Amino acid sequence: MINQVHAQIVNPNGPNTLTTQAGIQGLEAVFQNVIGIIIPFGAIVLFVILMYGGIRYITAGANPRSVEAARNTITYGIIGMVVLAMAFLILVIIELLTGADITTFQLYF
Repeated sequence: MINQVHAQIVNPNGPNTLTTQAGIQGLEAVFQNVIGIIIPFGAIVLFVILMYGGIRYITAGANPRSVEAARNTITYGIIGMVVLAMAFLILVIIELLTGADITTFQLYF
């Protein structure tokens, strides 16, 4: 028969103490997580902006001001997509030319 079952690891220093100290390596992980979230989030936002501009364009009817506003929204969305893609492409090109690993953030101490 089984006498004891442990479902979690017990911290020997107490339940509310940290077992590791924050350091520069933690900053690397935070930066990588933030960049890993920002680029896909930016792509989703740009997609939503393009969809919003398309819906505004469809529902504008014959109103020239509404059509112009919808075109501007679509144009700004496309410009945003190009800027986001070019920023990442520039990082990749620099990485290929120099051999430096730019797309992953690391501090060497």
